[in-house]
Amino acid sequence: MAAKAAIRDVGRAMGLAYSTVDNIAKQIPNELNITLDRALKRSSEFKTLYDTDSEARELIDMARRVEGMPRHASTHAAGVVITRDEVSSYVPLAVNDESVVTQFTMTNLEALGLLKMDFLGLRTLTVIDDTIKMIRRRNPGGIGRAGEEGAARKFRTGGLYWNEPFCDHVQNVLLGAEVYGIVSE
Repeated sequence: MAAKAAIRDVGRAMGLAYSTVDNIAKQIPNELNITLDRALKRSSEFKTLYDTDSEARELIDMARRVEGMPRHASTHAAGVVITRDEVSSYVPLAVNDESVVTQFTMTNLEALGLLKMDFLGLRTLTVIDDTIKMIRRRNPGGIGRAGEEGAARKFRTGGLYWNEPFCDHVQNVLLGAEVYGIVSE
């Protein structure tokens, strides 16, 4: 959350008058990636407001605590976290619109060393489509359902088991899913 957004959101949560919050937010210099700490150093008006108005000081101090945090939860349409073990053994999970999602941002997932794939890239989708076509050419009858003799491996995603043919499973997970860990059984 950027500096001005933090001020406006915290002010609204504190029940302060819109005009008061708006006046405080307008004292923050219009600089790219400005923080509240830098604004206090660069803007004498903002610093004076902080030093002389207890309500402004409380608002700014509270806003400094949430500055830089995600403003809301969001889900990547085709982001997939691939792990060796259950995803929940690495990161906390939540349910968002009936989909199992991680509670960490993509940058935090990467910082933990987890493999996060974005399957919306055209090149990736082309490779997936070509792979599905090759599988279907080699085995025109399909590759069977999990548990059937000769079937491909059974896959588990986010605690949900898929008993569809592998190709359909890949399409469901990659094109329709949110953020899942895929574990081969």
